[in-house]
Amino acid sequence: MMHRLIFIHVDLLLDKPIKTQVLCAHCGDKCLEGIIASQEASFCCAGCQTVYHILHDHQLTHFYSMDIAAGLSQKYIRKEQYEYLDEAETQEKLCNYISTSTISIWLSLPTIHCTSCIWLIENLSRINGGIKHASVNYLEKRALIHFDPSRISLRQVAVLLSQLGYPPLITLHDTEQTKEKKDRSIYYKIGISGFVFGNIMLLSFPEYLGMNPFTDSMSLYIRMINVILVMPVILYCARDYYRSSYQSFKQKHLNIDLPITIGITALLVKSLYDIMAGTGPGYFDSLSGLIFFLLIGKWVQHITYSRIKFDLDYRSYFPVAATKVVDGLEIKVSLNKIVPKDILRIRHGELIPTDGQLLSPQAAIDYSFVTGEEDPVIIEEEDNVYSGGKVIGPMVEIEVEKSVVTSYLTQLWNDANVKPDHNTGNISAINTAVAKYFTICILIIAVGSFWYHSSYGIDQALHVFTSVLIIACPCAIALSIPFTFGNIIRLLALRHIFFKNTNVVEKCAAISAVVFDKTGTITTHKSKQINYVGLDLSSHEKRAIHSIAIHSTHSVCQILCKYYSDYEVITATDIEEITGKGIQGRVNLKMIRIGSADFFGQNEIWSFKHQFPNDESYSAYIWIDNKLVGAIMKKSHFIDELSTLINTLSDDKDISLISGDNDNDKPYLQKVFNRWSHLLFNKSPIEKLHFIKQLSLNHKVAMVGDGLNDAGALMQSDVGIAVSQDASHFTPASDMIINNEQIYTLPDIFSVCRSAVRIIYASYAIAICYNIIGLSYAIQGLLSPIIAAILMPVSSITVVVFGYILSTVLVKRHSL
Repeated sequence: MMHRLIFIHVDLLLDKPIKTQVLCAHCGDKCLEGIIASQEASFCCAGCQTVYHILHDHQLTHFYSMDIAAGLSQKYIRKEQYEYLDEAETQEKLCNYISTSTISIWLSLPTIHCTSCIWLIENLSRINGGIKHASVNYLEKRALIHFDPSRISLRQVAVLLSQLGYPPLITLHDTEQTKEKKDRSIYYKIGISGFVFGNIMLLSFPEYLGMNPFTDSMSLYIRMINVILVMPVILYCARDYYRSSYQSFKQKHLNIDLPITIGITALLVKSLYDIMAGTGPGYFDSLSGLIFFLLIGKWVQHITYSRIKFDLDYRSYFPVAATKVVDGLEIKVSLNKIVPKDILRIRHGELIPTDGQLLSPQAAIDYSFVTGEEDPVIIEEEDNVYSGGKVIGPMVEIEVEKSVVTSYLTQLWNDANVKPDHNTGNISAINTAVAKYFTICILIIAVGSFWYHSSYGIDQALHVFTSVLIIACPCAIALSIPFTFGNIIRLLALRHIFFKNTNVVEKCAAISAVVFDKTGTITTHKSKQINYVGLDLSSHEKRAIHSIAIHSTHSVCQILCKYYSDYEVITATDIEEITGKGIQGRVNLKMIRIGSADFFGQNEIWSFKHQFPNDESYSAYIWIDNKLVGAIMKKSHFIDELSTLINTLSDDKDISLISGDNDNDKPYLQKVFNRWSHLLFNKSPIEKLHFIKQLSLNHKVAMVGDGLNDAGALMQSDVGIAVSQDASHFTPASDMIINNEQIYTLPDIFSVCRSAVRIIYASYAIAICYNIIGLSYAIQGLLSPIIAAILMPVSSITVVVFGYILSTVLVKRHSL
């Protein structure tokens, strides 16, 4: 009997999902690529299963009850190698404290995202008894860990954190920065001056009321106590003002500290003269009060942004170590030990730490951080590769040509950090002008008054001279900017808008041109959108495309995965990815190919373009079986408020865009706003810098960007605004850091800054009115020491309160 074998092709690509949707017990993600089941639960990957069992074995499953999907998916967390942490030299540079029984270290843990993370990290001691204590600073996403080196090593601590989904981010900057203690001198100075101010006022209170219940000897004793009390205030608390005034005078430049120093000196000299001559108690209360209020203003100015790092350099982006190949074996070496001729292995997602020559047949390098161009660059064997790029795809080997400190990325950063002449750092233009004219006027009035009254006696002339300097002391003017601008900085920081210093507020008020970068600035960090052109695809075919694309790390395939994420992933075979061209594989006997034009024949590409003509270039093509069925174009995902943002700013500013990316989005940007002053693409970092320099000849320029490719332009501009997802992460040197979700507030920020300057002018008007009234009495010799002692702090408090209240109302009125 003969039997006939019949093969029936069954298409398993059904429209309905073929798998029941199962969620991972650790991270809550869909288990798309296979379910790893155990007795307790199901997991999306082995990593999540490992973390779950670690927590379960140590009775820490309360972690999952604190937050929904508390865990982090382990599928995409690359397991770091921490061999370099065993080096004593590296440990010494990284750790805050080292002894035989305890080591303390701050570790950056950027994947911390919720209260469950904090709880788990602070309970590390229950997982490993060698960890004594751990505490988390959530705002900075850092953890302070104390451990016993005899029971657990630093490397093992890092590995444990990595296993739990919190791999420490350890950069070259961490090993090279000097361990500087925080400067707490401002607190000591405020405390000393406040203590002295309060006690002198208490001792002088009877004299304020015209009472003299003490004997002459007792009054002299109290006045000598005041002299002793005030000396630390002069010699320690006020020394920065004397130092600043000396430098100002030495450089033939008048700043606001000079008239303040003259006023302090006049108060001191007059007070000492009155006590020694027995003519009065002096002005020690006003003197200590003046310095106390000045120091409070300085503290307010610094406290808001003291924790924000505006001037991080390339070392904050580099890892601590790289993989070096010696006699065929891999070893981890610190970057400062890499020398020319070394052979390095760089794996997918790793940074190229220095310039070199490619030894592998081919490599795809992502230079987006350096150039702004998002598409990977295909490098052939023996071609040059540059630091700052990331390897996409298979591992590559390079031969080092330069040390890290002389690489392209390092030089680019150093060139970008050369400040232009117009960037005046901490010098306030307003205060500079006020100090210059105020000092000159007051000195002329004081000298003129002395000369006029000298005919009536030298004592009276000296009294008038010092009275003029005391009553006209510019403390009210000096306090106006720190308290008004400082309050604005504080309030905006609550909205994740950080100013480097108060002078940035002043500079923002004068901005007349705004230049935007594109990628990561006015585009979101979400995946790009795509436009599909070609034949209509069935749900079977879309599912097959998703099943192939998921095996590639190329940006186009990653976008396709999210674009077709509603379609179930099924098993694919014969997967092959060709670097720089594309990926192919079979899904139920159907051949699926996704890639660039080089991946297909020229005839097929020409035929497809003839059938589907398009003015824009295609990013990739899709082939199913023996036919080119479609093509896709990547489109940037712009922020929702882009049109409103640009049009509002253009009311009184020139708007330009300069990008290192291609011009695929140019039609869309022209549609959003048709009055661009400049709309430039494919520009290098140097070209961006020169563009800003040229624009600065006629405008006060604000540059808005992110990434190293914008660093030069940010530094060259009058105000560099860095857009960041997280202010504690790597940020180019800048004047302002703004959260990417707050970029739509830029028009309001500029408006607040303009109004803030007007508040300063109003405060100056109040201070000038006070000075005119006070001087009119002081010149005539009619101002008594008691009245002067009362009026001086009252005027300062009036200006401070005025600026504080109006600046608070101003920020709230703009809904910031």
